[in-house]
Amino acid sequence: MVQFLRRRDASWRLALAQYVDGHSTPAERVLAVYDWLHQWFSEQAFHDYLAALVDDAGRPEGLADQLLLLAEGAITTSAIAGTPEPVHQVREAARLLLRARAAAITRRMSASTMTCTFAEDR
Repeated sequence: MVQFLRRRDASWRLALAQYVDGHSTPAERVLAVYDWLHQWFSEQAFHDYLAALVDDAGRPEGLADQLLLLAEGAITTSAIAGTPEPVHQVREAARLLLRARAAAITRRMSASTMTCTFAEDR
């Protein structure tokens, strides 16, 4: 995940610079930043990638949205604080969410098995 975010950041900066540089006046370049952000916020690529990882891990689809918020928070906080440390904190939060979802699935499966066993014993 961290490697993906680093590649995404480098790609993001390059794409932004190329888009902005395509505008002729300084004022247009400033406004172009916001036009580009609108386009970027409209993309599904990162969400789709994360959703596929969550699915591969056998976790519920909704977890991808929660993990996406964590990733975006790490990006924003790292940019504001000028340190990559928030990524480590978010990684731990993501690990806890993955573990909690796995435990919930196990409990549900266990309860379902117990219900089936009880019904068969009748």
